[in-house]
Amino acid sequence: MKHPHVFVLFLLVLLRSQGSGDRYKLLMMKLSEDQRTIVMDHQESLKIKDLVSGEDVFKKVVGMFPENDCRYAVYDCSYTFSGHVRKALVLITWVPDSTPTKTKMAYLSSKDSLLKRFQGLGFQLQWSFLEDTSDLVKNLGGAGVVSLEGNPL
Repeated sequence: MKHPHVFVLFLLVLLRSQGSGDRYKLLMMKLSEDQRTIVMDHQESLKIKDLVSGEDVFKKVVGMFPENDCRYAVYDCSYTFSGHVRKALVLITWVPDSTPTKTKMAYLSSKDSLLKRFQGLGFQLQWSFLEDTSDLVKNLGGAGVVSLEGNPL
């Protein structure tokens, strides 16, 4: 249950080999209409060139998730831990409570195909509420993380 185009884009994010402007900050994916294939969600993906200087990048990333539908996202996260800037690729499975149970089950059951194919992820998270986003900082290093996307915590 995957799409080769999505895998190629993931490799580009993993290798950070695209030009800085064309590189994805957030690679958003969804299930196709027939729920058999994982496809790119071009409308909700975010390239570095689309970011505005001084913008709260993490807030923008979180705002990209649809309120009433599930998504997968590979987030190229930049953070400062113990005085050093670091990067991590995070797979986020967004499964809001307002989504129908059948849709939630389809997303959760197909996540394994992404995990098998997407080698090189720092870790994975599952969010159902926007309040769940605090898990990101805990997984990055907890109290040692002093900034996220250049913004102090």
